Amino acid sequence: MKTVSWRRQKWVVAELRANSFHAWAEGAGWEMPLTRGPDGRLNADCTEAIVDGLRRLLGSSSWISQSRIICAIPARGLILRAVSLPPTPAADIPRILQLHLEAEFPLPPESLTWGWLPSLTTQSMGVEEPPPIMVGAVRKDATDELAAVLSRVTSQIVFTPGLLARAALVPADTMPFAVLDVGPTHSELLCWHPAKPPSIRVLAWGESSENDNNPSLTSSRPSPQSTTAPAPLNQIPDIPLFISGPAKTVHWAINRLSPFRSTYGRPVPLTDPEEPGLTAAMEGIRRIQNSSPSSGTSGAERSTLLLEMHREPVRTVPVRSGRIPQRPAAMAAALLLAVLLAPYLEALLLQPALARRLTALKSESEQLAVIDRELSFLQFLEQNQSPHVDAVYVVANAIPQGSRIETMNLSRQGEVSLTGWLRDPSQLGEFRLKLINSGFFSTVVVEDQSPTPDRQRINFRITARWKDATERAALKLSPVTPDSVQAKSTNSPPLSPQPKAEVPPPPR
Repeated sequence: MKTVSWRRQKWVVAELRANSFHAWAEGAGWEMPLTRGPDGRLNADCTEAIVDGLRRLLGSSSWISQSRIICAIPARGLILRAVSLPPTPAADIPRILQLHLEAEFPLPPESLTWGWLPSLTTQSMGVEEPPPIMVGAVRKDATDELAAVLSRVTSQIVFTPGLLARAALVPADTMPFAVLDVGPTHSELLCWHPAKPPSIRVLAWGESSENDNNPSLTSSRPSPQSTTAPAPLNQIPDIPLFISGPAKTVHWAINRLSPFRSTYGRPVPLTDPEEPGLTAAMEGIRRIQNSSPSSGTSGAERSTLLLEMHREPVRTVPVRSGRIPQRPAAMAAALLLAVLLAPYLEALLLQPALARRLTALKSESEQLAVIDRELSFLQFLEQNQSPHVDAVYVVANAIPQGSRIETMNLSRQGEVSLTGWLRDPSQLGEFRLKLINSGFFSTVVVEDQSPTPDRQRINFRITARWKDATERAALKLSPVTPDSVQAKSTNSPPLSPQPKAEVPPPPR
């Protein structure tokens, strides 16, 4: 990987831990505890505090667009794979690695935050063949939340595993070795062997995991009779072990692990620097950037451990010559000419179709005048037609059951004359009251009522007058028409036949 020169831009080194966030820039450090909501995500106050702290470290706003943040992330969910490639130009390596990611990882490259660097395995073994490439990937969900916060400060964001950055603090002549970063409830273990790529594991063991009420967590306490480390500490190989973390946590872990170190004895501490806000992982990133493979200083042979993991796949285009080839230039000229001539060619090709369409529109516009006259005539008829159907509908709803209307005369002036017979005089008053309450008639007058000789019926003659059109507009009448009857019969299930009421014959 290329070592980026930080002299031309402002830079920040940061680390995200389980319960805290650390940042350092050019001699000034800063850290803060993290507060999360019920869903496990950072709350708004914590996010604003991180942004304000980073802006204070960057200082002047003119540096913000040129600033670069390298953030160390935990090893949870991180996958390291060694990929062997044939001799390949450096510019084609990202494209080929994307194919390996699609084949070996459960998610596509677009859903991963990944990076790569040349492995040091074959170099340490002295094998004269193309060295394998170490690929590291983590789900993009693990970095999306932090990337959204850091993007408010700068767009140049690089993630790197914290354990690989801490390995730069290990002396260069130590091989193999293991680095154990101890946290509150979990610890991260890095094992580096000369014959295989590094391996990373997360152990369910930490400083605050010892609880006297939980035997599974108190198994890390050594007993005088125990000769082997209980789980999960039995996963730590018996090789030179380096413990990283705060000074208090490192000394606690060394006292717990020393009884199980038969060959190499007590682990070696890699405590966080005393400078405010600076951690062991951030110090490792600083050494990686300030060292080179030829410097011979401590950790220089592992100066390529900065596994730069970007949130988008890196695509590089090799530049072979300073001048544009002839074939792309000819294609560009042809495309430019086609763009300039496209409007004229379109007009020539579409002219016959547009002419036919224009002729059809003119012929259709001549029919609009005829349609407007017919529409106005129909609207006139609708507005001036007499409400004969409404009057019949109101009378039919008001006539009592078992009665009969023999004649009904309607006039355009709004006069209605009804004759018929009823069974008793009370039905005549009810019939007149219903006609008045309908709101359709302004006056209802009973001009004649006379019983039949057998005293079983009442002959009547009623005259009424309906209201004006403006007064009838507020009424909601639904006269029964043949179309509505047919629609109702098709949409509703058939009804069982009902017996008809027997009506006595009229008197002779």
